[in-house]
Amino acid sequence: MGPLALDLDGDGQKELPYIRKSNRKIEMIDSETKSAGQAQTLVNANVNGRQTPATSKTRMATGKWGEAPPSVFYANANGDALYRVSWGPNAPEMVASLDNSRNGAGAVVGIGDVNSDPDKELVFVDGSQELRYMDRPGDGDQEKGDHQPGTAFPKIPGGSVGSNNGVGAGAFVDLDGDGTSSVVFVNGSNNIQIVNDAGVNRTIRVGNVNGGNGPGAAKAPP
Repeated sequence: MGPLALDLDGDGQKELPYIRKSNRKIEMIDSETKSAGQAQTLVNANVNGRQTPATSKTRMATGKWGEAPPSVFYANANGDALYRVSWGPNAPEMVASLDNSRNGAGAVVGIGDVNSDPDKELVFVDGSQELRYMDRPGDGDQEKGDHQPGTAFPKIPGGSVGSNNGVGAGAFVDLDGDGTSSVVFVNGSNNIQIVNDAGVNRTIRVGNVNGGNGPGAAKAPP
């Protein structure tokens, strides 16, 4: 959960967001939170239907993308849209509609440069457990001159994520210091892999990690 920590309310402290499974609220806490009653709410339990966060086999991300304030990014419970929400009296804002031919959304990996261009991309896991990304804010908005369905959300080659033990997508990391981020994830064979949009695809730990007799990796680190 550590990489989720971000100063979301401008108080100089990093907040940690989470989803309550019982009522699907998104709340956040910081080091001064002493009890559950002091948690601050980002998404209410009675939020409008499509804005409701997913709670099963999913992942949130935090960050600043484009001109929007620092936000929490999440996939919705219907599995057909990505949303962002920032601190304050703000309703969740749709980042991308991913229904029909767009293959859905299951989790958000984070924000980073995966294709070596000047911009940072929003990387997510689609409804078929494939890693995809949005190149810039607005790419998922049909009212802003969106690309043809499917082309606004390129797949990351080799990015097929496992889901037996929860979504296997992990975090961004720049392993060789070249400025391009890769995604660490666990695939369906319980191998830990690293991929980026340039076609880099490396296995750094294979299944049955304990001398061939133990269990494979279950889930990528946060």
